[in-house]
Amino acid sequence: MTYTINRKLEANSYAILKSMIGKKLVSIKHDGDNLDDFVSFVQFDLQDFSTCLRSFTDVVFFYGTDEDITTLEMVEGEYNLEQPPLKQFFINKVILNISVVDYNIHSEHDKGSVYEEHVSGGIVFDLDDGTQLSFERADEFEEMISIKSGKDLYEFPRMDAYARNFDSHWKVSTIKEVHKV
Repeated sequence: MTYTINRKLEANSYAILKSMIGKKLVSIKHDGDNLDDFVSFVQFDLQDFSTCLRSFTDVVFFYGTDEDITTLEMVEGEYNLEQPPLKQFFINKVILNISVVDYNIHSEHDKGSVYEEHVSGGIVFDLDDGTQLSFERADEFEEMISIKSGKDLYEFPRMDAYARNFDSHWKVSTIKEVHKV
């Protein structure tokens, strides 16, 4: 039997990301201690609006059992759940491009089960000073996002490790795709 698991960003998330291109990213806010950190959500404060990236869990039939697994989602507006005070990190750079890094994971068990898993592993912002910000879905089961700043940030080690973390009963192939928004 073949199972399909789709955890790619949906059209509304793409629309939000597209609206951010060409805008000045004034700051990001989150619940971590440093700009590069593991956080539960990210609020982007742009020159004329705010939006958030969150990782949420949903129950999905996942490799033989119902599991709470994570998916990334962009939402409009400021993050308004009760949180401890957020840390603000000033960026003050224009977003030139945004890319979404998707993984298509095909896995076959030697007893016949086949899974087609489609996952948005992360998002990369190209900024006007030549640097990047990346936001990686940190884990299959944990609602955390890994933030990194720097250059050449299209590698997502947690997603790459997940795709290799099957036992010998599974034959797995992975295709990684980078999509400009």
